[in-house]
Amino acid sequence: MGTVTGIDMGVALQMADSLNYDRTAVSHWLPMAEAGLIAAINKDRNDHDQ
Repeated sequence: MGTVTGIDMGVALQMADSLNYDRTAVSHWLPMAEAGLIAAINKDRNDHDQ
């Protein structure tokens, strides 16, 4: 099974631009959102392994 390596910051900022979101806010919150996604995926994998 593959692993998540992260969210591409450049792509995320391009998406933010196209949605007229504040780039500074997105770049601030994106690492925290990414950590939450990875934690949730790892938890889901661990729950299925048991």
